[in-house]
Amino acid sequence: LNGTVKPANIVLYFSREDAERLSADAVANNALVKAFDRELHKMAMNYSYKPLLILSLLDSDCFSAPIDEITGFYLSFYRKRAQKGQIIEKEDSAFVRNADNFKVVKRTILTYPVSVLAKKAFIIYEKETGTVRLNEMLIAYVGANREEIRQQCYELLEKYYDSL
Repeated sequence: LNGTVKPANIVLYFSREDAERLSADAVANNALVKAFDRELHKMAMNYSYKPLLILSLLDSDCFSAPIDEITGFYLSFYRKRAQKGQIIEKEDSAFVRNADNFKVVKRTILTYPVSVLAKKAFIIYEKETGTVRLNEMLIAYVGANREEIRQQCYELLEKYYDSL
């Protein structure tokens, strides 16, 4: 047929190892993953809020949680610190001045860590559903490194509290 017949489609087959290697290479070369990793190691912290937001999402199987649940996570974290006689935050923090006002502390979370990490594209805030979720481009990396990321967040918090 002298090259006039062309295939309708071509199916590429990869071994499982090749597919896993290609997937790992895609994650390793993802600019957002690199930026997120840099953020975890050099996070500027005026308050303890950003690592707590990341920790709250790590506790979810799907790296997503309603803002009310995240607010509860923050309040529980600070309550445990207070019960141990530890500093919970700086005196000007909403979590010190308005710790009993759920609405105020929720607004603080939305205003600071959610907006900062959303601007960096690490998370998405879906206002319609009141849900905060990890950017899909980070899920494979975070899922594979969940415990290391959790440890890094606790190290950031320890360093922050040591500086107060």
